Amino acid sequence: MKNLLSAKELSVFAAALIGVLAFLYPIPGTGAYRNICFLLILILIIATAICGAREGESGWRDLAIPWRNSIGAIFLTLSGWMLVRVLLAENPLVRAAEWAEEWLIGGALLCFITFVVTNQVLRNRGSVSVITIVFISLMCHVVWTLAYQIQLGLTGAQWLGLTPFAARDFASTIVGYAFALSFADRLSRSVKAPSLITIPDRLSKVCFALCPLLIVTLNTRNGALTVLAVTFFLFTAALLNSNWQFSDLTNNLFAHRVIVFSVLLVLASIVVDSRWLHFFDTLGITLDNQATIEVSELSGAKRVESSLALRLNYFRLGMAALIDYPLGVGYARDAFGELMSRQGAGEQLVSSHSGLLDFTLANGLPAFALWIFLSLMIVKGSLNLAKGGNMSAFFLISIWSTFFLRTLLDGHFSGWRLKLFAIIVGCLTATVLARSRTTAATSG
Repeated sequence: MKNLLSAKELSVFAAALIGVLAFLYPIPGTGAYRNICFLLILILIIATAICGAREGESGWRDLAIPWRNSIGAIFLTLSGWMLVRVLLAENPLVRAAEWAEEWLIGGALLCFITFVVTNQVLRNRGSVSVITIVFISLMCHVVWTLAYQIQLGLTGAQWLGLTPFAARDFASTIVGYAFALSFADRLSRSVKAPSLITIPDRLSKVCFALCPLLIVTLNTRNGALTVLAVTFFLFTAALLNSNWQFSDLTNNLFAHRVIVFSVLLVLASIVVDSRWLHFFDTLGITLDNQATIEVSELSGAKRVESSLALRLNYFRLGMAALIDYPLGVGYARDAFGELMSRQGAGEQLVSSHSGLLDFTLANGLPAFALWIFLSLMIVKGSLNLAKGGNMSAFFLISIWSTFFLRTLLDGHFSGWRLKLFAIIVGCLTATVLARSRTTAATSG
């Protein structure tokens, strides 16, 4: 009897579930639904492989695993060091369980699963783009949040910075990821290269417009700074890759749009968020004071913005703790809070408000160096692919730089943020490598 479902259809169902998983991850209280999706995806992966083998597909032999090169070696070295540090830490069993849940399952395994599903969709010649499904999931959050703010505004209630669930930094991270993909999408279309986001051009423009709009209405400075930094970084990378002459910029429409967009985003963020008014004053006052300043003391001071002062003080405390514990304390989401507790901090602290600093305090300077090296290698490898004609590599550069900058400025290096990042990277890696094989075959 003929199979009810083919390998192609099964892989499409798995891709759809990845989109659902990407939508659910940021929403609190959806753990049971996420686990169900995760289990179903695993079942569909196995079923697709079995059906593919019966239908004469080459199965796992076509699975291009990018672990054979230097990037894979760096990642394995980083993971190995983290495991050694966990085993040598206090309460190794507790830390090992947290490391396995966050880094191995939520990071590496989830990335590999989405990589496999994307490979299966591509191998079965499906017309579905997995990264497009994930992008649509992110844009659903963007539209949902904007609609919620509009609804509040129409009733006369406070709406600026409010979201339908959780804190606004949740939405800021989501829209940051969406913008990273949207900007790479617009960049690809501007040079007439096929984009990985397979949506109509008009809809692509609408998505690109909605992302910075939400960034402004969320009232998050770190979100605006991340988007600006990624914009200039990606545009500079594209500029170097295309070998444009400086004089050509005066006639380049995309360059003009990038400049206008950046100026408008800065102006809009300053107008909407009054905290920018004392940004540089707060930097000077907080950094000039060598003693630990209590935020409560700064709150009433003139020309001082308490939110930035708090982050600067936490950063200074974290750097001091890193000098005392250069090898970290072992994997922990709350490594900063744990170290502050050891030093007798009066309040219950969890994060330093810099995910990269939290990561370093937990895993040590060797892990920090390996993560920097890994990031540089991925960006360098992606640029090499772009120079070889694979413009889709800019998607990887965009999302990786977004996560790196976001965790440097504020975001957590764990939880749903890491999981959502892993999903996107898994989809993009499989698609970009497949595009590279196609480009190589065409040029050959």
